[in-house]
Amino acid sequence: MAKRKEQEHKWPASQIEQRSLDELTPYINNPREHSDAQVKKIAASMLKWGWTVPCLIDPSGELIAGHGRCLAAQSLVDQGHARFGTVPVMVARGWSGADKRAYRIADNQLALSSAWDEGRLKLELGELSADGFALDVLGFDLPELQGLMGEGAPEEPERELSDVERALLNSAWRKMLAEWQEIMNTAMVRGYASTTYTKGSLAVAFMRAQLLGVDIPRAATLPYTLHRLETVSFWRQIAELPEFASKDDSALKSLQWAVGNRISLDQILSGLAIRGRRLPADFPALLARDLINEFCPKGGSVLDPCHGWGGRALGFLLSHAGAYTGFDTDQRTSRGVSDMLDDLAEFVEPRKDVYLLCEPFEDAVLQRDAADFALTSPPYYDVEKYGGEESSWQRYNTFDAWVDGFYRPLISKVATALKPDGVFALQIGSQRYPLEKTALKIGKEIGLTPSEIRDTSMVNSQMPSEEGDGERIIIFRKIELHKNDPASKFGRVL
Repeated sequence: MAKRKEQEHKWPASQIEQRSLDELTPYINNPREHSDAQVKKIAASMLKWGWTVPCLIDPSGELIAGHGRCLAAQSLVDQGHARFGTVPVMVARGWSGADKRAYRIADNQLALSSAWDEGRLKLELGELSADGFALDVLGFDLPELQGLMGEGAPEEPERELSDVERALLNSAWRKMLAEWQEIMNTAMVRGYASTTYTKGSLAVAFMRAQLLGVDIPRAATLPYTLHRLETVSFWRQIAELPEFASKDDSALKSLQWAVGNRISLDQILSGLAIRGRRLPADFPALLARDLINEFCPKGGSVLDPCHGWGGRALGFLLSHAGAYTGFDTDQRTSRGVSDMLDDLAEFVEPRKDVYLLCEPFEDAVLQRDAADFALTSPPYYDVEKYGGEESSWQRYNTFDAWVDGFYRPLISKVATALKPDGVFALQIGSQRYPLEKTALKIGKEIGLTPSEIRDTSMVNSQMPSEEGDGERIIIFRKIELHKNDPASKFGRVL
């Protein structure tokens, strides 16, 4: 029986041709409108990446799809970018008038029928911002970007400025940035980097949280840990941002976008990454409070292997737990959090027991079956480089060594210290390392059963991971350990 050859289909995209922009004719009844503002956005994108999507035309050169791109290309040619005068095209041969008319509608409408996953989009935008990418070529308006990045409703954007006006405005910005840099440089002496975040304002925020349930800003603990300004988060420290932006036009543009129309130093202390520079964010106090109240009995004890900037300690003070033990390797951090808790003690009833130890948790001596609940957010290896000579990123020079020397012992020792049926809430924002997968593997080996993995509203890194979108918390529950429990080999256990 003879085999029939399938007729070979020639799709328009089977062959890309090059045509002069002058040869193309717009469809006179094109139903899709392109405003000047949109054409400028398309032009900015094309100037960045060039032609990435060919236009679709019929054999006579009449446009079927790509009107906006051709308008943008013409604007770029008028500005002296002659290379955009040559257009990559696909030719739709054999299409009827109805086919062309229908496709013009479908091409635009089908794109409108999709939706953004805002969580993933926010993380992608955050990663681009952290890398210093100019977000103005993405096609979003400033209010849209600021809304997606969690900056609330901004004021109306300003009118388009001329080159001369923009240069004058940038000169004024550089004058202000010099003042911001001086504020950063002298924060340690003054005791605060912003009048919004002072020790007194933290006391007010704490009482509002206690009385009204209003969360404490994640930068509120900054006056007690001002060395956070010099802590490397991603690739650089936030303290050098004003000077860097004043010398680099692209960085200045990124900073202007991040600040928007609210000209305030507080904007760059809010945790947004700008050109790889970001203030390390604290753990949300009310999230810590809620986790403690859910899993720790009233008057019970909380263990925090990496107490960090004090957000979880604040959550403890707001909770019904009675005792908190925290560890950190940086003397400045430990002393600052201790001073913070002392200053807030007068606002806490009944009195609570707090024990802060400045030593690596993997070296600590712990009492077996003593803690009711454990909660922590460990370092993500070298993503944020915390101070202290004994900090884990300095003790272990590879991720595998860090897992063996720090991460595994931390999880194992928590399992040993927890009471039977106790819970360990471990924050994992995998970022560039597989922390979630590694933690689950270690937990299985030592008798910690994951009961659930919770997504949170925290976006610390603003970087997506292969395992989840942003910051997540594994809820481990301790099952009875055998006497030959491998956790016992990590450090001494009383």
